[in-house]
Amino acid sequence: VSTQSTGNGSRTRMALPSYIDYRPDDYHAILNTKLESVMQLLGPLVNDTVWKTHFTLCPSSKTHLRLRVRFAIETHPMTGELAYAMWDHGKPSCFFRVFPLASEQICALMPRVLDAISGCALLRVGVRAVHFLSTISRDTPLVTLCYDAPPHRPDWIEAAERVCTELGVSMLGRSKANSMLVGRDWLLERFVLPDGRELQYRIVEGSFSNPNGGVNSQCLEWMHRCTQELELGVASDLLELFCGGGNHTCSLAPLFRRVFAVELDPKLCETARLNAELNQCENVIVCHKPCQTFCKDLKRGWNWVLDQVVAPEPHITVAVVDPPRAGLDEHALNALRTVPHIFYVSCCVENLHRDLALLQDTHTVIRIAILDQFAYTKHLECAVLLSKHSAHSDSGLSLIQISEPTRLLSISYAVFCLKKKKTRHTENEIGSN
Repeated sequence: VSTQSTGNGSRTRMALPSYIDYRPDDYHAILNTKLESVMQLLGPLVNDTVWKTHFTLCPSSKTHLRLRVRFAIETHPMTGELAYAMWDHGKPSCFFRVFPLASEQICALMPRVLDAISGCALLRVGVRAVHFLSTISRDTPLVTLCYDAPPHRPDWIEAAERVCTELGVSMLGRSKANSMLVGRDWLLERFVLPDGRELQYRIVEGSFSNPNGGVNSQCLEWMHRCTQELELGVASDLLELFCGGGNHTCSLAPLFRRVFAVELDPKLCETARLNAELNQCENVIVCHKPCQTFCKDLKRGWNWVLDQVVAPEPHITVAVVDPPRAGLDEHALNALRTVPHIFYVSCCVENLHRDLALLQDTHTVIRIAILDQFAYTKHLECAVLLSKHSAHSDSGLSLIQISEPTRLLSISYAVFCLKKKKTRHTENEIGSN
């Protein structure tokens, strides 16, 4: 939430819009509001020089940005026909047939899927929600129908096969622990990094994947560029906590001797291993273990924590952490304090602020990127690169070019500096009194 002045000098609160009420023409203004809030929060923990010269903004597309979406299926109160619905405060508040924030592939499918459900009792009876999953590379999309109770399997599969053939999709029917599949429950994503290397990722239904593919690509590019500028040497190893399906793992693996990737979810561990194989990353070791336990057990040695003999002894020069919204626990923070460089990707800026404050005795933020993964909402992702006080030297790193829109950045940074200057002035007045 931001505030703005009224004509009489008072200030009113202006709520950020949601997916239900998005305004493409106001995208940059909405992003600027969020950006100012993040700068104000993180300002005391990030040097002014970093904001001025080592800051990267990764904006989202204004439309067709989400590669995965989920909708309720409800009867439209006006027409009596089935419609997609979004919920607000516990009840359906918006009914539609097309959702402009979804990928173009999903938008093209939405009315056809709705008509297919409406026209087939075997698919329609008991359906409560529809999930769509797509990729930037436009692989065969996956449509998941969620039911109150499991439909009759042979009849449902026969009806789903007809729809899949007609629409060119895979389809999954799900009811609690029961599922029925026609086609594949995974998609293959492909995109090219600026250095010309093509990455391939298997995206599995029901497992985490980045919803905004364009912003994710920008983040991978930023991390790749920052790592190259660190000039680490050939004997450097990477530790990645919360590796998921190997999104960062496969992008950064060629820059390191070995990568030790840690993940709790066994399904994501399997996906990470497969993605490493798809991208010919033979130096990746995936460890299925809670990150808290992994970091706590590190004091027993690498052979113990990995349950295998590791030679030569790992030389961790960079760590990548992309934790859940709760942030890092004390065991992870203690382990990271010994690492020369840390990439911290956070979907909760408030908890990032907390963890950066706990790391500031040993590390300094030297790069920062703002990632608008969730356009038109109040949420911003933030990625920072920290270096140990003794490991960082400005002369060893070249500047990172600030991404567009630069005018937006200039306005935001000017406002941030003005607020910071005003705060310091107020503190001086209080001190003098």
